Order: sequence, then structure tokens, then C-alpha cells
Amino acid sequence: SETDGTVPADVWKAASSMNFIGCRADGLTDATLRQLTSHRGLYGLTLIGKYSASEDGLALLKNCPHFEWLTLSGLPQTDEILTALAESSELKTIMIHGATISPKLLAAILRFKNLESLTLIDIDLTDDTLIQLARLPNLRMLSLPKSRNSKDDNPAVSDKGLQAVKSMENLKQF
Repeated sequence: SETDGTVPADVWKAASSMNFIGCRADGLTDATLRQLTSHRGLYGLTLIGKYSASEDGLALLKNCPHFEWLTLSGLPQTDEILTALAESSELKTIMIHGATISPKLLAAILRFKNLESLTLIDIDLTDDTLIQLARLPNLRMLSLPKSRNSKDDNPAVSDKGLQAVKSMENLKQF
């Protein structure tokens, strides 16, 4: 509601029966996140926009061990969100759009040992990124649409990075 930052009762009644919820993050508050993370039947969440969570809001994500699917698009706190979820979650599918693949974000992704599907949209690829992702033991699908393989006309991915992808034993789709 407009007063306390939670989802209005009539909307929450409908949403609380769903297994997957997508929402624009611009209007998301810690109170809304508290509602979403308390929904034990929710296994997937899509957050799109410029949500700026407080530390308390990010801590709520530790209450989501049931999450299997997460999509983050345009969020400045992508690495913090994944780090918070990694402590308790069994995410199997992660989709990230438009984030910079920083060492911190890459480390957060690598904490999901049960990850089966990873989609990174609109990122700059490097050999190191692919080499690090090859450490995900259960990854079956790696999708990199709209990703760029160059910086200043110098290839960032060489045979070394592609060899790392080829070495991924469980990878079925690239």
C-alpha cells in the first residue's frame, strides 16, 4: 500500500497464490521485499529496474532457500543480491541483464554450486569470465545473448576462453 510500502491486500491475495512473480524494482521497498520473501510457495522472482535495497532488505533474501529461479535486470546491486541469496539458496537458474561482470559478481555466481542454467545478457565477455564460469560443476546451459567479445576492437575472448567452455563436462547448450 502507499503508506507502508507493502503490496495492497487485493494484489497480494492474487500474487501469493503464484509460484513466480515479476516486478518493477523502482517502487520496491524493503517492506515489499519482506512480503515477497515470506511467500514460501514462491520459487522464482524477476526484479527489473533501479531498486536500491537497504542492508536490511538484502538480508531478507537469506530467507529464500526455496528460490530456484532469479532474473535481475538493470539493478545496481546485482552482486549484493546474489551474495545474499548464495548463503541459503538453491538457485538453479539465474538470468542477469546489463550488469558489469566484476570480480565480486563473478564470485557471487560461482557460489551457486547447483546452478544449471546461466544467462548473461548484454555483457562484455573475457577469457577470465569464461574460465571462471567453467568452475560451475552442474551448469548445463550457458547463454550469452547480446554479449560483446571485444573492447576497443581487441578481442577479449580467445581460444583459451572457448576451450574453457568446451571443458565444461555437463554443459549441453551454449
